[in-house]
Amino acid sequence: MSRFLPDDLFVGVEKGKLTFVRRRRGFRPSFVVASTIALPNDFWEKPDVDLIGRTLSGDVWSNTRASIVIADKLVRYFLVERPQGARNAREIELAAALRFEELYGEDARRWEIEIDLPPWASNYLACGIRDTHLALLSQVFAALHVPIKHISPFGIEQWNRHGRSLRTPNMCFLAVSSDTAWLALRRDRRWLSAYVHGLHDDRTKELPELIHRELTRHGLQEQWNNHAICIAGAIDKEAAGALSSARILSHPTWPDSDHLHADSHLLALSSVWPICK
Repeated sequence: MSRFLPDDLFVGVEKGKLTFVRRRRGFRPSFVVASTIALPNDFWEKPDVDLIGRTLSGDVWSNTRASIVIADKLVRYFLVERPQGARNAREIELAAALRFEELYGEDARRWEIEIDLPPWASNYLACGIRDTHLALLSQVFAALHVPIKHISPFGIEQWNRHGRSLRTPNMCFLAVSSDTAWLALRRDRRWLSAYVHGLHDDRTKELPELIHRELTRHGLQEQWNNHAICIAGAIDKEAAGALSSARILSHPTWPDSDHLHADSHLLALSSVWPICK
């Protein structure tokens, strides 16, 4: 542990569990401990703020700062068209709130909605996280005396790490976790789709079918080879082999002696998970 800076605590948040991975700082950072807590079925509706402190050893969280990644099943993604004549970001935010309520039938005031606002874009990617979930996470880590460095959804975390650096106007991008695939399709720098697909079956069949179906839905099936198909996240060798035309961005395991596997730890570690060369 650094004498001057707290260690990093990487946290993966799912409906039924929390995953914690502590990384020691220094010239050669290394993982100290990884732990998982199963959550009661009604945890998000009837929270027990002190559950983590009672369950985890202080060696996991003491003198750390937390980077939190929320599973895509707990958030809401959607696209927002730029309102004609929009003069500022506030008017786009109002349009996003109306679009959210139209799509999901819920009061947008109960959600924290963030919008990616590149200049001169014709439409925008937006994401909503429940206010109650953010408040509960703040209470939990305040009770542990652990400052929160940032909170981010998994799909956004993966897009920020990989998608923006690929520099291609046409892209089919997937962020794959242990049980979901966040699919984003862009053409000529415009968002065509961005949504979460639940994974249930053999992903060696399910992922190629998902990609093909989405390209077909937008009339792009004849242009398959002209679109960069990029996949980040929990991709094993079998699934990668079934997607021979795709560019795989993430290692299936942490490639050193820490032996961390993507299907168990990538949600928490998505901000630092090793990238394929």
